[in-house]
Amino acid sequence: MNAVREVPILGVVGAGTLGVSLVQAGLAAGSPVTVLVRGGEEGAASRRRGIARALQRDVDRAALRPDQARLRLDRLRVTTDPADLAGAEVVLESVPENVAAKRAVIATVESVVDGNCLIASTTSSIPAATLAVGARRPERIVVTHYCWPAHRMPLVEVALHARCDATAKQRLEWLLASQGKQWLRTADRPGFLTTRALFAYWDGAIRLLCEGYDAAAVDEALERYGWPLGPFRVMDAAGVRSVVRINQWLAPLLGNRFTALALLSGMVDAGLDTFYHRDSDGRRRSRPEIGDHLWGLTGGTAPRQAGTPLLARVMNALAHEVTLAVAEGVLPSCEDAAAAYDLAFGFTGPNGGLRAWMTDVAIPGPGSSPSVPGRPFLAGATSTRHGSEQPCPS
Repeated sequence: MNAVREVPILGVVGAGTLGVSLVQAGLAAGSPVTVLVRGGEEGAASRRRGIARALQRDVDRAALRPDQARLRLDRLRVTTDPADLAGAEVVLESVPENVAAKRAVIATVESVVDGNCLIASTTSSIPAATLAVGARRPERIVVTHYCWPAHRMPLVEVALHARCDATAKQRLEWLLASQGKQWLRTADRPGFLTTRALFAYWDGAIRLLCEGYDAAAVDEALERYGWPLGPFRVMDAAGVRSVVRINQWLAPLLGNRFTALALLSGMVDAGLDTFYHRDSDGRRRSRPEIGDHLWGLTGGTAPRQAGTPLLARVMNALAHEVTLAVAEGVLPSCEDAAAAYDLAFGFTGPNGGLRAWMTDVAIPGPGSSPSVPGRPFLAGATSTRHGSEQPCPS
């Protein structure tokens, strides 16, 4: 298969924020890329201009030479006709997080590609087995959850269902190796690792807003610790409405535990769909009315300005979710999970990221007050480095 060419012929369905980044990743690897979009000729032309602007931004930041950008555009085709995907060896589905919509895309792609084409959903939360229901060739349906931005971040979360065959696995490895990606195999469960852990992290951050903290103060604290972007800046970048949509699907499957995150639905219904706004001078400022609104959605019962350090509140929420995911078999060890999470979000930083937090920070047990000492999440992390894996704390 790849003895003739080092890179696959790639198709991408959808050209939203992630879709454009997937296109950039494919073009950077050398793949010819066909992008299927809606909106007729005008829509296709608009999406092509959007991809060209994204490449130009990389030129402007000296991450790409102008001649490289031109060569990549020469390998790009944007179309509204599904038949133009016929020659693709791998197709990445990148439409909004909705089971029916994604299954419809899979059916459309299957109607035009050959029997060996790999169809990889870039879903952040829906299991491959769920998406493969009703497919003509379910054995070629996989999940490749690229971390955004896909053309810069090295990690791809991979989930395979029980019927996935050897040809699909081979094409998957070919795709990711051609793009220089590292991939993390997780159990095929809702939210995989990174999404459910990220949602727990966001849930912890939103609780702070309900208690009177300012979004900018929370973001600054997390960024000082090593996050490239704080939680509220990331949610604004991802789109708060998109976060709400994913959480509405995912929350029931995880026991509706992220109760603060669920408040975003009421926030969006009130027309508040960003945590920051831009002043006339272009400066970004947090919106204090968001915290007031969220506090009101709790019925005014959340304590204001709780005394627990905000960094610990958010990081412990994240670490607890990672340990829970491991206990449920999503990954084999907390060590693997913490290292993967740091890689997924570029979160190593001067303080060592999640892995260092889980190794070094003692936290209270469930029901304990913040002043009661606990134990590290990764109690045996030092020996784990040398191959003696320790169990997660219970």
